[in-house]
Amino acid sequence: MTRTAAPTDLLAATPFLMHAQHRTGALMSMLQAHWFIRLRWAFVGVSMAVLALERFVTPEAIRPGALALPVVLLAIVNLIWMGLADFLLREFRRPDADERRTIRHAMLFANAQVCVDLFLLTLILRYTGGVENPMAVFYLFHMGIGAMLLKEWHAILQGIWAMLLYTILAVGEWTGRIAPHWDFLPQFASPGLYVRGEFVAAMLAVMGCGIFATLYFTLHITGRLDERERQLRDAFEALKRSEAAIFDLQQRRSRFLQTAAHQLKGPLASIETFTGLLLDGIVPENAVRSTYQKIAQRCREGAQQVGELLTLARVQRADPRRHRQSIADVGRVAIEVCERYAPLAESRGIALHCHVPKEGGFYAFVDAADLTDCISNLVDNAIKFTNGPGEVTVTVAHGDEDDAVASPEVAAPAAA
Repeated sequence: MTRTAAPTDLLAATPFLMHAQHRTGALMSMLQAHWFIRLRWAFVGVSMAVLALERFVTPEAIRPGALALPVVLLAIVNLIWMGLADFLLREFRRPDADERRTIRHAMLFANAQVCVDLFLLTLILRYTGGVENPMAVFYLFHMGIGAMLLKEWHAILQGIWAMLLYTILAVGEWTGRIAPHWDFLPQFASPGLYVRGEFVAAMLAVMGCGIFATLYFTLHITGRLDERERQLRDAFEALKRSEAAIFDLQQRRSRFLQTAAHQLKGPLASIETFTGLLLDGIVPENAVRSTYQKIAQRCREGAQQVGELLTLARVQRADPRRHRQSIADVGRVAIEVCERYAPLAESRGIALHCHVPKEGGFYAFVDAADLTDCISNLVDNAIKFTNGPGEVTVTVAHGDEDDAVASPEVAAPAAA
């Protein structure tokens, strides 16, 4: 199935065109809408209508027959541009299209259109007043178009080309090398300004300032817009990454809740089983006490898991900036945690040690409650997953950046 390549897709797929990326959307719009080609057809139609009206209203006005040449050439060239535009669009829409090559062709296509238009505009001016014709303002129009569509140095070259054409026309008429001169309004007397050197020099200066000022301001404005577009594109990419991270976090949270539910189900199922055995009188009298102890142990495990879930919820709701405003004594927290877990370790045949250097001064910029929960989980897991007899050691020391670090270590005898 054939796909239509959107301008944004092409833009994202051509990172090598870093200096022309921001022009790609405009180029694609130009190709798809044919708006540049439509402007030429409008110009051809208006030109023919004006010439016909002029011949009807002022039959004494004589226009050179050669004026039809650039108008006809413009129509012929526009037909060629239409064919090339359709060809480039088909290339873009091909699933296996080489987008780098087609975008380069689109840039070349835009350059060729501006270049040929400037030449035909100069040819039209030649037969309609030359340097006296105010239609020379269309040079500035093409400069604005070029600055928006082309690379910066391409637009500057087009400006030099426009200025060269206008200079050849103005100087040629002034020196008589381009003759005869045809008036802009043949029904009125010619002012003869084209042979006055000061007028020609003034028009060249004005046109040069107009062309390069238009390029400068248009390129400057489009540069600012390009920068904003790049910022928006970067922000969009950051939002996409954030969306992916949020989705991944939701998946992790879902897996965590499934695991937590499974771990809670284990103690509850054991409690239900032992309670049922007691209610049915199946447990011998000499094993009743141990059964109650097992039920109590399962209750403690379930309560601990519920506590961990509540701690996680509290940490997620809390303001993360609190760590920058809190300070905790890591040594004191480690000692308190070890004292609390000492009975559990002893019941499992595990020796729990806590090594805190006597000099003290072990502080960290962290909330004390969060640090307690963290060390407690580490110690609890170390005790839970160590087969007795064994040892669990909690050591407090200074880290690389002089922050206090508490690290549990497990030592168990090797299996025989």
